[in-house]
Amino acid sequence: MKSILLDLAASLIFLGVYAVTHDIAWATAASMIFGLGHAGWLLVTNRAVQPIQWVSLVLIITLGTATLLTQNALFVMLKPALVQAAIAAALLQPGWLARYLSEDQKARVPHAAIVRAGYAHPAGLFALAAFNLVLALWAAPDIWAVAHVIAPWPVFIGLGLFVWLNLRSAARASGPVAA
Repeated sequence: MKSILLDLAASLIFLGVYAVTHDIAWATAASMIFGLGHAGWLLVTNRAVQPIQWVSLVLIITLGTATLLTQNALFVMLKPALVQAAIAAALLQPGWLARYLSEDQKARVPHAAIVRAGYAHPAGLFALAAFNLVLALWAAPDIWAVAHVIAPWPVFIGLGLFVWLNLRSAARASGPVAA
């Protein structure tokens, strides 16, 4: 759980600062500072910066800067599709999902099942990116806003259930863990 929260921290900081200040510039700056600080801390303490963390940092810096410079509504609507596609591409790395499993879970689930389950998330993110792209280019901004808030939830809930059920099934099929 700690890994997921750290990977999402820059986004959560953005949302928190924006909720308090209602200022895109402050929220963007806060998330950029956190992202740089977190990556810097990992490097200084000789810990690995995971590929998904590098992708997140690059997206925060480039898209955050572009948001501040352009202040363009179409760009803001297209940005989630860029983010979703970039994260999906980073998650195409076999076995990325293992980072989020406990040692006990990894011992009970065959690695091949973890790899297969891990490909569900990029597939869902690519589908969301395509959906967002179509909406951003052809729908009115108010329709885009509503769909952008609603559409990800069923996709992520469905992906979570799919992954959980597949990993659970693989764990049961592999038999009891040797002591």
